[in-house]
Amino acid sequence: MGFLKMKLANSVSTLVVAAGLSLACGMTMLVATAVPAYAATVLSSDATNAVQSALKTALAAATTDAGKAAAIAAAVESAIATYGADAAASITSAILVAASQAGVSASVIGAGIAQATAALATSGNAAAANAIAQQVADVGTAALISSFQTTSTALGQTNLASIAGSSPTLQPTGGTGATGGQGGTGAGFTGGGNGGASNGGAGGGSGGAVCLNPSCTKV
Repeated sequence: MGFLKMKLANSVSTLVVAAGLSLACGMTMLVATAVPAYAATVLSSDATNAVQSALKTALAAATTDAGKAAAIAAAVESAIATYGADAAASITSAILVAASQAGVSASVIGAGIAQATAALATSGNAAAANAIAQQVADVGTAALISSFQTTSTALGQTNLASIAGSSPTLQPTGGTGATGGQGGTGAGFTGGGNGGASNGGAGGGSGGAVCLNPSCTKV
């Protein structure tokens, strides 16, 4: 299973969820939670299993490297048609895992995925093609990326070859930390004003790496 790196290739948006929490001084604070955009486009377990099962069956029937590459291309195109371009990154990861488990070489996998992206790009689905190429850049090994670029270039898709050779996209950071409440009012004394202690504080730790793939293990 040697074709994945622990990186992400998707853009991140923030959904702020407000929750009222009671403080000792009777104030309320808001907790903001970051929810990545890809959360809604990751294949479900059942969908992932379906994509991978279909590919493994096709690969088992293929007797040549060219046949295996064609099977991978067909699996990618079929999954995009079924689940949509927004799931392109997740589909790519599922394909990579299944092909790796079936013992297909990195060069054949890269060629198959490149064939699929070329077909998608020329049939009006450039968004899916670009997303797949970026996922190759994010999680592919050097051998897989090289094969993808070579095949893409041969098919006239130099833009996709360029995307696959780009730097991996950054991982999302953690959600915004909770903001501390306002300090309580100090006790009043004769001849003195009411003191207000400001105890508010803000915190937000960096998020850990998030794995959208079925496996993040590289062997």
